[in-house]
Amino acid sequence: QGGGYVFSQPIAGSAPRGIWRLEMFADLEAPALASRTFLVEDFLPERIDFDLTMADAPLVLGSDPVDLTLAAKYLFGAPGAGLAIEGEVLLRAADGLEAFPGYVFGRHDQPFSAQMSSLEAGETDEAGNAVIPVALPVVEDPFRPLEARVTVRVAEGSGRPVERSVTKALSPADPMIGIKPLFDGVAAEGGQARFQLIAVGAGEALVDLPVHWKVSRVDYDYQWYQSYGNWSWEPVVSRALVMEGDATLGSAPVEIAADVDWGTYEIVVERSDGGKSASSMEFYAGWYAPADASATPDTLELSLDKPAYKPGDTATLRIVPRAAGTALVTVLSNRLVSMQAVEVKEGENLIQLPVTDEWGAGVYVTASVLRPMDVAAGRNPARALGLTHASIDPGKRALTATVEMAAEAAPRGPLDVAVKVDGVTAGETAYVTIAAVDVGILNLTGFEAPDPSDYYFGQRRLGVGIRDIYGRLIDGLNGATGEVRSGGDAGAQARLQAPPPTEELVAYFTGPVTVGADGYARASFDLPSFNGTVKVMAVAWSKTGVGQASADVLVRDPVVVTASVPRFLSPGDTSRLLLEVVHATGPSGRMSLDVTANGLTLGEVPSGFDLGDKAKAVFEVPVTAGAVGVQTIDISLTTPDGKVLKKTLTVPVQVNDPEVAKISRLELASGQTFTFDDNVFAGLVPGSGKATMAVGPLARLNAPPRPANVATALQ
Repeated sequence: QGGGYVFSQPIAGSAPRGIWRLEMFADLEAPALASRTFLVEDFLPERIDFDLTMADAPLVLGSDPVDLTLAAKYLFGAPGAGLAIEGEVLLRAADGLEAFPGYVFGRHDQPFSAQMSSLEAGETDEAGNAVIPVALPVVEDPFRPLEARVTVRVAEGSGRPVERSVTKALSPADPMIGIKPLFDGVAAEGGQARFQLIAVGAGEALVDLPVHWKVSRVDYDYQWYQSYGNWSWEPVVSRALVMEGDATLGSAPVEIAADVDWGTYEIVVERSDGGKSASSMEFYAGWYAPADASATPDTLELSLDKPAYKPGDTATLRIVPRAAGTALVTVLSNRLVSMQAVEVKEGENLIQLPVTDEWGAGVYVTASVLRPMDVAAGRNPARALGLTHASIDPGKRALTATVEMAAEAAPRGPLDVAVKVDGVTAGETAYVTIAAVDVGILNLTGFEAPDPSDYYFGQRRLGVGIRDIYGRLIDGLNGATGEVRSGGDAGAQARLQAPPPTEELVAYFTGPVTVGADGYARASFDLPSFNGTVKVMAVAWSKTGVGQASADVLVRDPVVVTASVPRFLSPGDTSRLLLEVVHATGPSGRMSLDVTANGLTLGEVPSGFDLGDKAKAVFEVPVTAGAVGVQTIDISLTTPDGKVLKKTLTVPVQVNDPEVAKISRLELASGQTFTFDDNVFAGLVPGSGKATMAVGPLARLNAPPRPANVATALQ
């Protein structure tokens, strides 16, 4: 329908739990057109949510605790009052400083071991808020970047926690020394290993600091020894000083260098004014190393004049090289779109680029500025590389969708949704799919609403590699070669495990709904006895355009009954039914409560109670399991204005003992009969006068007799 297709795959109750992959093929012999992973798990939706806010005060080792503010609420809008809080703070090493890429801090031979301490336990107040003092673990300053990850768990009435975390970098108590190697991985044998040194203080600002540095050659030998009849070995490390010196670090990096040959080396930088700050790193020198960082392109300042363009526009590219030369400007997507060579001067240069249909949904514009070598001046060649993304205005290909519905809805009734779609090209038919899902389910995996516009028109990964042979020529003075490198990262899939739900889940989806002549697509969902927030997500498309929209609707009774029951019981088990009654809106006062069960025995339940405005009442009702089967508990609450609010819970009662089978062989005399129930199977072995009998777990030989024809058949 208009280029869209909706596919539904039922998941069997016995399906293996875990990560599944859905792949779509147009040709079974060809790669998949698209694929998507999804989780198949037992789970319970979250009932509460909360935000964490860390105070602006800097975190410093040894300082006073910093306040962490927590604001909790039920997903049906009421404040999360009286909820238990626990958590911990994890102090760990950070991956350097973002403001100073390439610098390493701290002693490489003294790694920092992560430390954890518990937070002060407590509970939320009547407004659902709490202030938690965060005290860092007591450790000795390692003089390296650290960060504190604060994890907080807030437990709902059933005891199931909801977890959130916040991470904050620590401000250094004393200046940290940073070391940045000016070579790629390995220094050149017979050359110099060059470094830049800085000192970083509070607020990640460069500070003045006197330091002493030394570069040593490190040799490793191994000593064998025998202990209790077993041979083992241990390394013996020796260091030989190569070069040392003093420097005063300040507002700009200080460069130092040391002559190196083949082997392993170590640089150590320490404060020379009596302080304890120190940093070190190990590095290597060898014949296979690039001579210096000149083999890697410098960064070229590059930008475009507009955030987005249309075909037919002219884009203005601004480049600012440090030296005059030749600029090679390319337009790239998943292929080379265009290329041109332009002579540029030192400083700002403006280059005009025509925007064509070949730019598609977006391109990358790159510029490489090449400066030739000048042997007479003793100047090596240089190159600088810059890259920026150019977005293309989707124009008529972008549909504007808006979800129109009431801000609040009542449980046990219809949820009417209308989606307004604008921008449909005349003569085309547009379609919409609408999903309505409990936010408590979406929060389990951090699900984001579908965004086809970003998929089709957003920035994509550069689909071509950038290579050249200029690095083989750029340093004719020492014959060094260079290369262009790039890297990336990847995320990890989250896994969740939880018992099956005892209430109906809110997770609805419509197939394609045709957008009418008035520009609307409409759908209606029948809500169960549900209290919470429902996210409505719409995806619209036509033959030439796509769009999306989402909105939240609050679904709740004026007085919300939240029930927690066991996920399952065995016959004779005793547990509890926890009832939390929260006033959300409307009149407060005397409430009537009626709780009945089928197949379960309930303890005493109050027939009525008083509930104040925005207040909460909690009741624990003993539950005893009886017969096997899916049993139900019906809850009915009557508000002061006569509204009857009902909820039904399901509790599976099952025998979890493994099945036992027993086979007995016995002789049957002529005319002898046996009686069996439905769990016993008996068969006569032909010509032997013997019978085979299989007895199930509930079989009894004294059970009521089966029909006479069964006994007759065994005579």
